[in-house]
Amino acid sequence: MTRERAGVSRWSDSQPVVVLVHGAFHGAWCWEPLLGDLALRGVAATAVELPYTSYEDDVAAVRRAVGEASGPVVLVGHSLVGGLVCSAAAATFFSDVAPDVAGPAVSRLRPVSASSMTGVPPGEPWRTKPASYLFCTRDRALPLEAQRAFAGCLAGTTHGLDTSHSPFLTRPAEVAEIVAGWVQASRS
Repeated sequence: MTRERAGVSRWSDSQPVVVLVHGAFHGAWCWEPLLGDLALRGVAATAVELPYTSYEDDVAAVRRAVGEASGPVVLVGHSLVGGLVCSAAAATFFSDVAPDVAGPAVSRLRPVSASSMTGVPPGEPWRTKPASYLFCTRDRALPLEAQRAFAGCLAGTTHGLDTSHSPFLTRPAEVAEIVAGWVQASRS
């Protein structure tokens, strides 16, 4: 499904959306040439207009844009907004995490290499060895349809929690119970 709106070039349910955040003294207008070039490459993108009324309002504007995306998000910040983009990352990974926990968690996120994200172990052991999956139904980083595709290849059990991408921060007791069940099942 594709929809058009101001500042948006192609939103798609299955493709990542690039959210562009301008720096100080700029506006969403500064991304117009890039939006066009991204659209030519089939990349869905939107440019956020920061109100610059307060840091909290700016973070809220970025979080709104992230929330409007129907799939994974790639945040791109210019200049001053690096910290703001990190705060907005909380909306993607930690949307249901208490702010006093999400803030420190966001500050500890690290870059990941492309090869770390695309490497595949030889032999596809998840097809022959017990491997279980915990669905996070409100995950904004990995859509539920992608989670289902991953889990469909497993030779194990699945469970689900109505959480964001990081249930170990919001529902540790429930995650522990599920993992303990997996451990018990591996003993039988």
